[in-house]
Amino acid sequence: MAVDGVVPRMSPVFSFFTDAAPVRVWSALTDAAQTSKYLYGLALRSSWAPGSPIVASFRDRPALQGEVLCAHPHDRLSYLIRSPAAPAVYLTWLLRVSDDGCICTLQVDEADASEATELEDVWLPVLAALQRALTPSPIT
Repeated sequence: MAVDGVVPRMSPVFSFFTDAAPVRVWSALTDAAQTSKYLYGLALRSSWAPGSPIVASFRDRPALQGEVLCAHPHDRLSYLIRSPAAPAVYLTWLLRVSDDGCICTLQVDEADASEATELEDVWLPVLAALQRALTPSPIT
């Protein structure tokens, strides 16, 4: 519904299923060694308590900063991340127990209102890499 001719923009939501338990997914979302595997090499470090700072390092150099907004272990993690030259990006990860695993959902809110295709180009590879990181390697 438009208000004063402005159509509200819906925040994109991306999801995938994994046979990993929510505790394992939570670990992947909050452990710097694991975030660097799927988040374009960024290692996120924080205490993961609401209000805590986040430092995102790339090759051991601080690249981005952020803040934890909400942290309910194994259920919901919301934080903002930003570089000095760009608006903040708000990320909300939701984990929902499902038969034989969980559904991992990411909602992305960007202040600069990027086009949906741009957001897909950035965030779909992140989710695909996270899903691969959570999938055990076949025994050979």
